[in-house]
Amino acid sequence: MHVRRGPGVVAVLALTAASTACVPEGVTRAGGPQPAVVLDVLVADAPGRFTDEVAGELAAGVESATDGRVVLELVRLEDDARRWNQEVAHAVMDGTSDFGIVPAQAWDAVGVESFTALYAPFAVTTDELIDAIAQDSLADDMLGELDTLGVTGLALVPGGVRTMFQADEPLAGPDTYRGKGVRVAYSRAVWAYYEALGAHPDDPNGDESYRLQASGAIAGLDAQFRFADNFVDRPAAAVDTISHPHALTIVVNTDRFASLPDSQREGIRRAARMVVEWSATTRRPAEDEAAALCARSHLRSPAERLR
Repeated sequence: MHVRRGPGVVAVLALTAASTACVPEGVTRAGGPQPAVVLDVLVADAPGRFTDEVAGELAAGVESATDGRVVLELVRLEDDARRWNQEVAHAVMDGTSDFGIVPAQAWDAVGVESFTALYAPFAVTTDELIDAIAQDSLADDMLGELDTLGVTGLALVPGGVRTMFQADEPLAGPDTYRGKGVRVAYSRAVWAYYEALGAHPDDPNGDESYRLQASGAIAGLDAQFRFADNFVDRPAAAVDTISHPHALTIVVNTDRFASLPDSQREGIRRAARMVVEWSATTRRPAEDEAAALCARSHLRSPAERLR
């Protein structure tokens, strides 16, 4: 795994070791303002995706809630490895990274299955339902299971829904999936669904993904309406292929988090909760994103493509 590290990440240990109960928080022994603690937040996606938006909202919220004493710096994986979401999870688990934005579906592959119910086929298929779950105490229960991995779950951020896209013609039933290669970020639960349809889920990344699409080895791609045309030319989807939601977890290495003062930890928690509310209240519904996708793809109407 290759990660671009921020220059100030190690400052947290030095600053924590130097602090004592005799020095007010935010003030150095010399009486001047204490330098900000710079921590990294790791994402796996290319620039401009929903993970970037979530990381940006979190960073702005943390800086505000801690009066500038904690600064988050966005970093991203620099390789095109498979199982990219699990790489982010492991980086936070082992302390290589401080924070991570990890899709909830990824955690079942590293030993936590508390999010699996979200990915039961056709159980959570609307913006309204994933928004409600993310803002309910149920989300806290699911996040709490991450404690066993040395990771503190701060928020479950609703991201809408995902569906399967294919160029020109939708995958509209079990017969159309049988024998097809489909690109889906790795998750035991989500892959099991596509395998039950007779498809062959895979998670190529970067140039390999485009090569497999060009060769026909990959026919369908799991994506959000917002970004489908980044991956597929003339994307087509059937409405009943919305099988599961898109939800991101905001997580932090537990030891790193514990090294911060109480007030900073509370500010970070508050900022993470604000990201959930931001996404639930400002994100465009899937119907609007589908219509926008159709317009970008020069289609006559959503109904003619989403059949």
